[in-house]
Amino acid sequence: MNILEKIILDKKEEIKILKREFNFSGLKLKNKKPSLFLEGLNKKPIGFIAEIKRKSPSAGILRNSINISEVVSKYETNGASIISCLIDKKYFGANQNDFNEVFENTSLPILYKEFVVDEWQIQHANHIGASGILIIVSALEKSELKELFHCALENNLTPLVEVHSNDEMDIAADIGAKCIGINNRNLKNFTTSLNVTEDLIKNRPSDSLIVSESGIRSPDDVLSLRNLGVNALLVGEQLLKAEDPGEELKYLLSKL
Repeated sequence: MNILEKIILDKKEEIKILKREFNFSGLKLKNKKPSLFLEGLNKKPIGFIAEIKRKSPSAGILRNSINISEVVSKYETNGASIISCLIDKKYFGANQNDFNEVFENTSLPILYKEFVVDEWQIQHANHIGASGILIIVSALEKSELKELFHCALENNLTPLVEVHSNDEMDIAADIGAKCIGINNRNLKNFTTSLNVTEDLIKNRPSDSLIVSESGIRSPDDVLSLRNLGVNALLVGEQLLKAEDPGEELKYLLSKL
């Protein structure tokens, strides 16, 4: 069992509990503007999704403490067009309070970064003010993927459909995905290579927006990906390991 399979197994059990404990009835929807998510991906010269997370299975603890309002402000000042916020607690150290704090401290659209396996999570994302939601092809059967993809659209969320291979790119295209994230990380051994984006982008649907995720560490990486036709980047670890995440973001964009 690889790490993704383990996370998904644990996530399904977690959602069973949350569905019993959390009721959406009477909960007021927070205001959001989903169209801004697409604008954020399509920002010129390149869209930038800057991430909030505390730890990860691949990197361990990224920051012993994080001042979310301060980091989000620095992201916004230095070129981010979307903020991504991890929801998973067990593997990424996050919780809903992190998302709420991001929501209260930015005017940018927010990506609900979670291992989505159930419609409950989509309803949750919608209620707490997300504009986009990550849906991972390799985490779901195709029928589940299609159902959750359309559920996201019905809940006024932009689905960012994540792929790791050309076969998964074909599946994303088949369900009608317009925003496709290419994950450069091998989930079996955690290695990253931007060659994954270089390979998979050749098979992109012509009307799609492409986000390159993981392994982006330098201004040259950013420039190379932009020149391949990537519309946006998703970066977390590189920013949060830096002394000043805002300055690191600014540095990554410095050759554009």
